[in-house]
Amino acid sequence: PKLAALTNALEQVLSKDELGDVRGIVFVTTRAAAQRTLLYLRRNAASTLPSLKPAIYVGHGKGGDQGGVRMSNAAQNKTLVDFEQGKTNLLVATSVLEEGLDVRGCDFVMRLDSCRSARSYLQSGGRAARGRDGGNARFVVVYAEGTVEETALKRSRQQAKMHTLLLEQKRQDQLSSGTQTT
Repeated sequence: PKLAALTNALEQVLSKDELGDVRGIVFVTTRAAAQRTLLYLRRNAASTLPSLKPAIYVGHGKGGDQGGVRMSNAAQNKTLVDFEQGKTNLLVATSVLEEGLDVRGCDFVMRLDSCRSARSYLQSGGRAARGRDGGNARFVVVYAEGTVEETALKRSRQQAKMHTLLLEQKRQDQLSSGTQTT
């Protein structure tokens, strides 16, 4: 059901793509989930989303994700270059893409699995905040209503909001006292 919901969400975003160059990221929690999602999209979404050119982006470490694929640094770099050049237009990625990497050309971010923490929510949402050409990208979370995922999403949103408010208060306090840290 979630993969069908993802396909519907992608259809909504890509149907507005008049120029054929909309690009985005779908975050999942494990390498195995990334692989399953990629295979599902290639098999089942091709008929309804002919412009979809998905690729996988996962880490290369030996973490505890059994059954998932790994990527070398060279493969990761090539995948990002292909994305930035429009050769692929959707990255199905794990949290390795949330942290510290500059992904150019992103118009939307979707989370297929619930955020494990406020930090994860903020970081994946941050990819949406840095949209292409300086604009904001769309941020969509796909979840099943009435489930633990919905509860976790609400908790992550509340924690993220509190974190943002605390940072803003700290910034205001620093401005008021005449000190600033970078």
